[in-house]
Amino acid sequence: MELPEDIDDDTVADVADRHGTPTYVTSAATVRDRFDRLRDAFPDARIQYAAKANTNPRILRLLRERGAALDTVSLGEVVAGERAGFGGDEMMYTSYAPSPDELAEVVDRGVLVNVDSAGQMETVLEAGADRVGVRVNPGVGAGHSDEVVTGGKGARFGVSPDEAAALFERAVGAGADPACLHAHIGSGFTEPEPLVRATERLCEVVGDLPVTPEYVDIGGGLGVPYREGEEPLDVAALGEQVRDAFNVDATLVVEPGRYLVAESTVLVTRVNTVGDGVVGVDAGFNVLLRPAMYDAYHAVTNLSRDFPVAEYDIAGPICESGDYLAHGREIAKPREGDLLAFQTTGAYGFVMASRYNSRPLPAEVLIDDGIELIRERETVEEQFRNVKLD
Repeated sequence: MELPEDIDDDTVADVADRHGTPTYVTSAATVRDRFDRLRDAFPDARIQYAAKANTNPRILRLLRERGAALDTVSLGEVVAGERAGFGGDEMMYTSYAPSPDELAEVVDRGVLVNVDSAGQMETVLEAGADRVGVRVNPGVGAGHSDEVVTGGKGARFGVSPDEAAALFERAVGAGADPACLHAHIGSGFTEPEPLVRATERLCEVVGDLPVTPEYVDIGGGLGVPYREGEEPLDVAALGEQVRDAFNVDATLVVEPGRYLVAESTVLVTRVNTVGDGVVGVDAGFNVLLRPAMYDAYHAVTNLSRDFPVAEYDIAGPICESGDYLAHGREIAKPREGDLLAFQTTGAYGFVMASRYNSRPLPAEVLIDDGIELIRERETVEEQFRNVKLD
């Protein structure tokens, strides 16, 4: 697979020299390109970036400058949005089982909350919300693995259509505006059909509500190719089919996360050991969790040499037998000190990183008219700055 726009071998080597490894390197041009493609496909929609995919405020600011609104799932993501310049009216908040204190804080910051239970509705109303949304399960689910399907039978997210109507009634009775009907069916699908069916179902639900909301939010989940040869999602066709299915007098909201940022980023890691068929690198599942968690595939390239090619497993430094970033990959035969690039890591990469084995969090860099450090590498000592010994 080709590297993202404006990222080449020399740029990556320069990043590694300046900022060390492991480091996430993001192409601003690629993020802008993906947003523009989606805007062309959904010209009249509110494109609301799902911040959970990548919450670095510098990247959020880049998307806001392009015209994005923001979908959040935690108070921390709301704060990240504020740091990037988003106002409360440019964000929505949709979370499962948040605390009453968090809901009240989000309401106080002027962010519209999409509730998914009667209890959440009461908490939000008691917090003084004058606008509220409701998350519904449309009975449609899709995703790249079972762990990321969030709609359909058995999903814990969203209320039934009948419950949604009752919650709208409750909001109206309390003098609040039920401004949004929200749904999200899952993550990583690459065919239009599931989202089109969900759109049709949501429009049916709107017809049974006591009032028509300002927004009908069909969620996101738009997938991207992770393997060489995989066909990308045809977002132009998706936009056309969704717009044909959308037949209510409301603003359509689309919530892409992965689609906007995944392909923009490579994770650069350095080879520390080379064994018989196994390469040891300085990034493990503490840095990139998806392969261990989802058995996810990320294309990998040896940026330091082109040949000869051999097959290797690539393992991280974590003291766990499952710490592999890849199995059976054909790459240029590495030597200690070589740089490897794992591609399509801009979504659910850094945001899922941890300090397991007391290893500090990696750095993040943005390529945009030069190399811009957008998150300093954490030091070993900084991990313990909040620890109290006395």
